[in-house]
Amino acid sequence: MARAPIQRTWPGPIASAVASETRRLDIVLVISGLIVLLLVASRLRYVGTALRIVAAQQHKALVRDLRKAIEDDQLRLEYQPLAQLRTGHVRTVEALLRWDHPLRGLVSPGEFIPQTEQTALIWPLTVYVLDQAIKQAAIWRKDGLDLRVAVNIAGPCLLDHRLPDTIADLLHRTGLPADRLAIELTEESVIREPQAAVQALLALRSLGIQALALDDFGTGYSSLTRLHDLPLTELKIDRSFVEDAGVDGDPTMIAAIVDLAHKLGLDVVVEGIEDEATWQRMAELGAGIGQGSLAQPPTTPRGRAELDARAQLPNNGRRRPPPSKTRPSEVIHAHDRRPRDQPCDRANLDRGLASRR
Repeated sequence: MARAPIQRTWPGPIASAVASETRRLDIVLVISGLIVLLLVASRLRYVGTALRIVAAQQHKALVRDLRKAIEDDQLRLEYQPLAQLRTGHVRTVEALLRWDHPLRGLVSPGEFIPQTEQTALIWPLTVYVLDQAIKQAAIWRKDGLDLRVAVNIAGPCLLDHRLPDTIADLLHRTGLPADRLAIELTEESVIREPQAAVQALLALRSLGIQALALDDFGTGYSSLTRLHDLPLTELKIDRSFVEDAGVDGDPTMIAAIVDLAHKLGLDVVVEGIEDEATWQRMAELGAGIGQGSLAQPPTTPRGRAELDARAQLPNNGRRRPPPSKTRPSEVIHAHDRRPRDQPCDRANLDRGLASRR
Protein backbone atom coordinates (compact mmCIF):
# COMPACT_ATOMS: atom_id res chain seq x y z
CA MET A 1 0.00 0.00 0.00
CA ALA A 2 1.51 3.31 -1.17
CA ARG A 3 2.24 5.89 1.43
CA ALA A 4 0.99 9.43 1.04
CA PRO A 5 3.77 11.96 0.44
CA ILE A 6 4.94 13.75 3.51
CA GLN A 7 4.12 17.45 3.40
CA ARG A 8 6.46 19.63 5.34
CA THR A 9 5.23 22.93 6.64
CA TRP A 10 7.33 25.70 8.05
CA PRO A 11 6.40 27.17 11.36
CA GLY A 12 4.62 30.48 11.06
CA PRO A 13 7.59 32.77 11.86
CA ILE A 14 9.90 30.91 9.46
CA ALA A 15 7.37 30.93 6.60
CA SER A 16 6.83 34.62 7.09
CA ALA A 17 10.57 35.26 7.04
CA VAL A 18 11.05 33.18 3.84
CA ALA A 19 8.24 35.02 2.04
CA SER A 20 9.61 38.38 3.14
CA GLU A 21 13.12 37.50 1.96
CA THR A 22 11.75 36.29 -1.38
CA ARG A 23 9.95 39.59 -1.94
CA ARG A 24 13.07 41.49 -0.94
CA LEU A 25 15.12 39.45 -3.42
CA ASP A 26 12.62 40.15 -6.19
CA ILE A 27 12.78 43.86 -5.46
CA VAL A 28 16.58 43.76 -5.51
CA LEU A 29 16.55 41.95 -8.85
CA VAL A 30 14.13 44.46 -10.34
CA ILE A 31 16.18 47.39 -9.10
CA SER A 32 19.39 45.78 -10.39
CA GLY A 33 17.77 45.26 -13.78
CA LEU A 34 16.68 48.89 -13.90
CA ILE A 35 20.17 50.03 -12.98
CA VAL A 36 21.63 47.91 -15.78
CA LEU A 37 19.10 49.31 -18.27
CA LEU A 38 19.89 52.86 -17.19
CA LEU A 39 23.62 52.22 -17.57
CA VAL A 40 23.11 50.72 -21.03
CA ALA A 41 20.89 53.61 -22.09
CA SER A 42 23.45 56.06 -20.77
CA ARG A 43 26.21 54.31 -22.66
CA LEU A 44 24.10 54.26 -25.81
CA ARG A 45 23.42 57.96 -25.52
CA TYR A 46 27.10 58.52 -25.03
CA VAL A 47 27.93 56.35 -28.04
CA GLY A 48 25.29 58.13 -30.12
CA THR A 49 26.68 61.51 -29.15
CA ALA A 50 30.20 60.33 -29.85
CA LEU A 51 29.20 59.05 -33.27
CA ARG A 52 27.55 62.38 -34.10
CA ILE A 53 30.68 64.22 -33.02
CA VAL A 54 32.86 61.94 -35.16
CA ALA A 55 30.52 62.40 -38.14
CA ALA A 56 30.63 66.18 -37.74
CA GLN A 57 34.43 66.11 -37.54
CA GLN A 58 34.62 63.92 -40.64
CA HIS A 59 32.29 66.31 -42.45
CA LYS A 60 34.47 69.29 -41.55
CA ALA A 61 37.60 67.41 -42.61
CA LEU A 62 36.00 66.41 -45.90
CA VAL A 63 34.95 69.98 -46.69
CA ARG A 64 38.41 71.25 -45.73
CA ASP A 65 40.08 68.63 -47.94
CA LEU A 66 37.72 69.38 -50.81
CA ARG A 67 38.50 73.09 -50.64
CA LYS A 68 42.19 72.22 -50.83
CA ALA A 69 41.47 69.77 -53.66
CA ILE A 70 40.00 72.58 -55.75
CA GLU A 71 43.05 74.73 -55.08
CA ASP A 72 45.60 71.94 -55.66
CA ASP A 73 43.90 70.50 -58.76
CA GLN A 74 43.13 67.10 -57.23
CA LEU A 75 39.79 67.03 -59.04
CA ARG A 76 39.24 65.89 -62.58
CA LEU A 77 36.40 65.30 -64.98
CA GLU A 78 35.47 62.23 -66.95
CA TYR A 79 32.93 62.23 -69.74
CA GLN A 80 30.26 59.64 -70.47
CA PRO A 81 28.55 59.62 -73.87
CA LEU A 82 24.80 59.75 -74.39
CA ALA A 83 24.06 57.72 -77.52
CA GLN A 84 21.10 57.70 -79.88
CA LEU A 85 19.32 54.38 -79.37
CA ARG A 86 18.41 54.07 -83.06
CA THR A 87 21.81 54.79 -84.57
CA GLY A 88 24.36 54.69 -81.77
CA HIS A 89 25.57 58.20 -82.63
CA VAL A 90 26.97 60.29 -79.80
CA ARG A 91 26.16 64.00 -79.76
CA THR A 92 26.37 64.72 -76.02
CA VAL A 93 28.68 63.73 -73.18
CA GLU A 94 28.00 64.22 -69.47
CA ALA A 95 30.76 65.65 -67.30
CA LEU A 96 31.32 63.50 -64.19
CA LEU A 97 33.40 64.76 -61.28
CA ARG A 98 36.21 62.62 -59.85
CA TRP A 99 38.30 63.31 -56.74
CA ASP A 100 41.73 61.72 -56.33
CA HIS A 101 42.28 62.17 -52.59
CA PRO A 102 45.98 61.92 -51.61
CA LEU A 103 45.19 59.62 -48.66
CA ARG A 104 41.77 58.09 -49.32
CA GLY A 105 42.27 57.45 -53.01
CA LEU A 106 39.37 57.87 -55.42
CA VAL A 107 36.42 59.38 -53.53
CA SER A 108 32.97 58.78 -55.01
CA PRO A 109 30.87 61.92 -55.72
CA GLY A 110 28.13 60.34 -53.62
CA GLU A 111 30.40 60.68 -50.60
CA PHE A 112 31.01 64.41 -50.85
CA ILE A 113 28.51 66.11 -53.18
CA PRO A 114 25.45 65.76 -50.86
CA GLN A 115 27.45 67.12 -47.92
CA THR A 116 28.95 69.90 -50.01
CA GLU A 117 25.48 71.04 -51.08
CA GLN A 118 24.86 72.01 -47.46
CA THR A 119 27.84 74.38 -47.44
CA ALA A 120 28.98 77.44 -49.35
CA LEU A 121 31.65 75.29 -51.00
CA ILE A 122 29.10 73.98 -53.51
CA TRP A 123 29.38 77.22 -55.48
CA PRO A 124 33.16 77.16 -56.20
CA LEU A 125 32.92 73.43 -56.85
CA THR A 126 30.17 73.97 -59.44
CA VAL A 127 32.10 76.80 -61.06
CA TYR A 128 35.15 74.52 -61.26
CA VAL A 129 33.17 71.81 -63.07
CA LEU A 130 31.58 74.32 -65.44
CA ASP A 131 34.96 75.88 -66.21
CA GLN A 132 36.68 72.56 -66.93
CA ALA A 133 33.80 71.11 -68.95
CA ILE A 134 33.33 74.21 -71.11
CA LYS A 135 37.08 74.45 -71.74
CA GLN A 136 37.22 70.80 -72.79
CA ALA A 137 34.22 71.12 -75.11
CA ALA A 138 35.86 74.16 -76.72
CA ILE A 139 39.10 72.21 -77.24
CA TRP A 140 37.22 69.31 -78.82
CA ARG A 141 35.33 71.70 -81.06
CA LYS A 142 38.53 73.33 -82.31
CA ASP A 143 39.87 69.84 -83.04
CA GLY A 144 36.81 69.02 -85.13
CA LEU A 145 34.80 67.09 -82.53
CA ASP A 146 31.53 68.95 -82.07
CA LEU A 147 30.01 67.59 -78.87
CA ARG A 148 27.57 69.09 -76.42
CA VAL A 149 28.73 68.76 -72.81
CA ALA A 150 26.21 68.34 -70.00
CA VAL A 151 26.89 69.61 -66.47
CA ASN A 152 24.79 68.81 -63.41
CA ILE A 153 23.89 71.90 -61.39
CA ALA A 154 23.00 71.54 -57.71
CA GLY A 155 19.84 73.16 -56.41
CA PRO A 156 21.54 75.97 -54.42
CA CYS A 157 23.58 76.94 -57.47
CA LEU A 158 20.61 76.84 -59.84
CA LEU A 159 18.91 79.48 -57.70
CA ASP A 160 22.08 81.52 -57.23
CA HIS A 161 21.75 84.84 -59.07
CA ARG A 162 25.42 84.62 -60.11
CA LEU A 163 24.92 81.50 -62.26
CA PRO A 164 23.78 83.05 -65.59
CA ASP A 165 26.55 85.67 -65.62
CA THR A 166 29.16 83.09 -64.61
CA ILE A 167 28.17 80.74 -67.43
CA ALA A 168 28.01 83.62 -69.93
CA ASP A 169 31.54 84.69 -68.96
CA LEU A 170 32.92 81.14 -69.30
CA LEU A 171 31.31 80.72 -72.71
CA HIS A 172 32.64 84.07 -73.87
CA ARG A 173 36.19 83.36 -72.73
CA THR A 174 36.36 79.97 -74.46
CA GLY A 175 34.32 80.85 -77.53
CA LEU A 176 32.03 77.86 -77.02
CA PRO A 177 28.52 78.44 -78.42
CA ALA A 178 25.86 78.35 -75.72
CA ASP A 179 23.99 75.54 -77.48
CA ARG A 180 27.01 73.28 -76.91
CA LEU A 181 26.34 73.37 -73.16
CA ALA A 182 23.56 71.34 -71.52
CA ILE A 183 22.37 71.83 -67.96
CA GLU A 184 21.08 68.97 -65.82
CA LEU A 185 19.25 69.45 -62.55
CA THR A 186 17.65 67.17 -59.98
CA GLU A 187 13.98 66.93 -59.07
CA GLU A 188 14.64 68.26 -55.58
CA SER A 189 16.18 71.46 -56.94
CA VAL A 190 12.98 72.41 -58.77
CA ILE A 191 10.48 71.22 -56.16
CA ARG A 192 11.60 73.32 -53.20
CA GLU A 193 11.10 76.64 -54.99
CA PRO A 194 9.35 75.91 -58.30
CA GLN A 195 8.72 79.53 -59.27
CA ALA A 196 12.33 80.53 -58.64
CA ALA A 197 13.48 77.45 -60.57
CA VAL A 198 11.36 78.48 -63.56
CA GLN A 199 12.91 81.95 -63.57
CA ALA A 200 16.42 80.48 -63.25
CA LEU A 201 15.84 78.11 -66.17
CA LEU A 202 14.42 80.91 -68.31
CA ALA A 203 17.53 82.96 -67.57
CA LEU A 204 19.69 80.08 -68.81
CA ARG A 205 17.54 79.73 -71.91
CA SER A 206 18.06 83.42 -72.62
CA LEU A 207 21.81 82.74 -72.86
CA GLY A 208 21.17 80.39 -75.77
CA ILE A 209 21.37 77.15 -73.78
CA GLN A 210 18.91 74.87 -75.52
CA ALA A 211 19.23 71.62 -73.53
CA LEU A 212 17.79 71.66 -70.00
CA ALA A 213 17.36 68.19 -68.52
CA LEU A 214 15.74 66.82 -65.37
CA ASP A 215 18.12 64.18 -64.06
CA ASP A 216 17.28 60.92 -62.23
CA PHE A 217 13.54 61.29 -62.75
CA GLY A 218 11.56 59.04 -60.42
CA THR A 219 13.86 59.28 -57.40
CA GLY A 220 12.38 62.53 -56.06
CA TYR A 221 8.84 63.72 -55.52
CA SER A 222 7.94 65.51 -58.72
CA SER A 223 5.15 64.56 -61.07
CA LEU A 224 4.81 64.85 -64.81
CA THR A 225 2.06 67.41 -64.33
CA ARG A 226 4.58 69.69 -62.61
CA LEU A 227 7.05 69.21 -65.45
CA HIS A 228 4.57 70.89 -67.76
CA ASP A 229 5.32 74.22 -66.06
CA LEU A 230 9.11 73.93 -66.35
CA PRO A 231 11.03 75.06 -69.46
CA LEU A 232 12.76 71.68 -69.83
CA THR A 233 13.79 69.88 -72.98
CA GLU A 234 14.87 66.46 -71.67
CA LEU A 235 13.81 63.92 -69.08
CA LYS A 236 16.43 61.47 -67.81
CA ILE A 237 14.81 58.32 -66.42
CA ASP A 238 16.57 56.89 -63.38
CA ARG A 239 18.36 53.57 -63.79
CA SER A 240 16.09 51.88 -61.22
CA PHE A 241 13.25 52.01 -63.76
CA VAL A 242 15.51 50.42 -66.35
CA GLU A 243 16.34 47.55 -64.00
CA ASP A 244 12.63 46.93 -63.34
CA ALA A 245 11.83 47.00 -67.06
CA GLY A 246 14.62 44.63 -68.12
CA VAL A 247 14.19 41.69 -70.41
CA ASP A 248 12.02 39.78 -67.93
CA GLY A 249 10.56 42.83 -66.18
CA ASP A 250 7.37 44.84 -66.55
CA PRO A 251 7.85 47.84 -68.88
CA THR A 252 4.49 49.48 -68.13
CA MET A 253 5.84 52.24 -65.89
CA ILE A 254 8.78 53.24 -68.06
CA ALA A 255 6.62 53.09 -71.20
CA ALA A 256 4.07 55.40 -69.57
CA ILE A 257 6.79 57.88 -68.61
CA VAL A 258 8.19 57.85 -72.14
CA ASP A 259 4.75 58.37 -73.66
CA LEU A 260 3.80 61.27 -71.42
CA ALA A 261 7.23 62.87 -71.72
CA HIS A 262 6.80 62.89 -75.49
CA LYS A 263 3.37 64.46 -75.10
CA LEU A 264 5.01 67.22 -73.04
CA GLY A 265 7.55 67.73 -75.83
CA LEU A 266 10.47 66.28 -73.89
CA ASP A 267 13.24 64.10 -75.25
CA VAL A 268 13.83 60.97 -73.16
CA VAL A 269 17.22 59.78 -71.93
CA VAL A 270 17.41 56.37 -70.27
CA GLU A 271 20.19 55.85 -67.74
CA GLY A 272 21.88 52.60 -66.75
CA ILE A 273 21.83 50.65 -70.03
CA GLU A 274 24.37 47.89 -69.52
CA ASP A 275 23.54 45.27 -72.18
CA GLU A 276 22.23 44.90 -75.71
CA ALA A 277 18.89 43.41 -74.63
CA THR A 278 18.10 46.43 -72.46
CA TRP A 279 19.24 48.77 -75.23
CA GLN A 280 16.77 47.18 -77.63
CA ARG A 281 13.99 47.10 -75.04
CA MET A 282 14.35 50.83 -74.34
CA ALA A 283 14.36 51.61 -78.06
CA GLU A 284 11.18 49.61 -78.51
CA LEU A 285 9.55 51.55 -75.68
CA GLY A 286 10.19 54.79 -77.55
CA ALA A 287 13.15 56.26 -75.64
CA GLY A 288 15.47 58.25 -77.87
CA ILE A 289 18.80 58.35 -76.03
CA GLY A 290 20.68 55.87 -73.84
CA GLN A 291 23.43 56.24 -71.27
CA GLY A 292 25.42 53.50 -69.58
CA SER A 293 28.42 51.25 -69.89
CA LEU A 294 27.11 49.72 -73.13
CA ALA A 295 27.25 53.07 -74.91
CA GLN A 296 30.62 53.73 -73.27
CA PRO A 297 31.91 53.96 -69.70
CA PRO A 298 33.13 57.38 -68.53
CA THR A 299 36.35 58.35 -70.26
CA THR A 300 39.01 61.00 -69.77
CA PRO A 301 39.59 63.73 -72.38
CA ARG A 302 42.37 61.50 -73.71
CA GLY A 303 39.66 59.18 -74.97
CA ARG A 304 39.02 61.69 -77.75
CA ALA A 305 39.62 59.14 -80.51
CA GLU A 306 36.97 56.81 -79.10
CA LEU A 307 34.49 59.66 -78.70
CA ASP A 308 35.24 60.83 -82.22
CA ALA A 309 34.59 57.36 -83.62
CA ARG A 310 31.28 57.11 -81.81
CA ALA A 311 30.25 60.59 -82.86
CA GLN A 312 31.09 60.20 -86.56
CA LEU A 313 30.62 56.57 -87.56
CA PRO A 314 27.14 55.12 -88.07
CA ASN A 315 26.18 52.63 -85.35
CA ASN A 316 29.66 52.99 -83.82
CA GLY A 317 30.72 50.00 -85.89
CA ARG A 318 28.32 47.81 -83.90
CA ARG A 319 24.97 46.35 -84.60
CA ARG A 320 22.11 48.32 -83.09
CA PRO A 321 18.46 47.33 -82.94
CA PRO A 322 16.36 48.40 -85.93
CA PRO A 323 13.68 51.06 -85.44
CA SER A 324 10.70 49.63 -83.63
CA LYS A 325 7.44 49.26 -85.54
CA THR A 326 5.50 49.56 -82.31
CA ARG A 327 4.50 52.98 -81.07
CA PRO A 328 5.11 53.74 -77.39
CA SER A 329 1.38 54.18 -76.79
CA GLU A 330 0.75 50.69 -78.17
CA VAL A 331 3.31 49.27 -75.76
CA ILE A 332 1.48 50.88 -72.86
CA HIS A 333 -1.93 49.67 -73.89
CA ALA A 334 -0.66 46.15 -74.49
CA HIS A 335 -0.04 45.94 -70.76
CA ASP A 336 -2.76 48.02 -69.16
CA ARG A 337 -5.47 46.86 -71.56
CA ARG A 338 -6.94 50.33 -72.05
CA PRO A 339 -8.34 51.31 -75.45
CA ARG A 340 -5.66 52.76 -77.70
CA ASP A 341 -7.42 56.09 -77.98
CA GLN A 342 -7.58 56.56 -74.20
CA PRO A 343 -4.66 58.62 -72.82
CA CYS A 344 -2.67 57.40 -69.84
CA ASP A 345 -3.89 58.98 -66.60
CA ARG A 346 -1.19 61.21 -65.10
CA ALA A 347 -2.56 60.83 -61.59
CA ASN A 348 -2.19 57.05 -61.80
CA LEU A 349 1.36 57.44 -63.03
CA ASP A 350 2.19 59.81 -60.17
CA ARG A 351 0.78 57.31 -57.69
CA GLY A 352 2.91 54.61 -59.29
CA LEU A 353 6.00 56.78 -58.90
CA ALA A 354 5.15 57.51 -55.28
CA SER A 355 4.78 53.78 -54.52
CA ARG A 356 8.41 53.23 -55.56
CA ARG A 357 9.79 55.62 -52.93
